[in-house]
Amino acid sequence: MKLLSFLSDFWYELSFKAKFTLCTMVLCAAVGLPRTEGALMWQQIRIAMGLQNCIDDFSNPLMAALAGGDESSVERALGPDKPQQLRSCGSQAIQHPKGTVPFVLDEYQRGFFSSARK
Repeated sequence: MKLLSFLSDFWYELSFKAKFTLCTMVLCAAVGLPRTEGALMWQQIRIAMGLQNCIDDFSNPLMAALAGGDESSVERALGPDKPQQLRSCGSQAIQHPKGTVPFVLDEYQRGFFSSARK
């Protein structure tokens, strides 16, 4: 009860600008909207890296098959479902970008951070 009383007193002592800022921060965090320029840039980086990962997932097996020279492996790498998979992966990366923690964990598993240190 004392905590609620303290929070109530704290809320009433805040200025209108502080209340607006606090409400905006909570709302943006709940919805997942970037509130600052840095947050917007971070969101765009996550989207771009997601698209790059989709392209890499499509092109790496194809390049390995072409380097191997086996025609059947090239046909498997260019299978009829691959363009649709690339399209759906790209639209998923744009429409629903990963959050910060899943993004960092995924990039760590892909080896991005270990290759950046070299």
